[in-house]
Amino acid sequence: MQGLCCLDTQGPAVMPLVEHFIRDSHEAAGIVKRAIELINEVMSDLAGCDALLVRHARHWDLSRLALVDRNILRLGAHELRLCTLSYKSVISEAIRLS
Repeated sequence: MQGLCCLDTQGPAVMPLVEHFIRDSHEAAGIVKRAIELINEVMSDLAGCDALLVRHARHWDLSRLALVDRNILRLGAHELRLCTLSYKSVISEAIRLS
């Protein structure tokens, strides 16, 4: 989540720093690889994710959302758009992240 928040505030130029931060986490290689892939996927799908969120966030501008909340929603929206996980799993994980 920190990687998405960093990219949200500072832009794509900091992606190498985000990748370094993730690699420095001492997580298993598979987790590190998937985390970096997921961040890249969300950033590539940002317009689609935001469009989905705007469509369902009536009378609420995404820029008004707290940074972490906005990026948890983006991650969830991306996973829902992929249709590889059940919506119950996506929602459950978003709640746990928040």
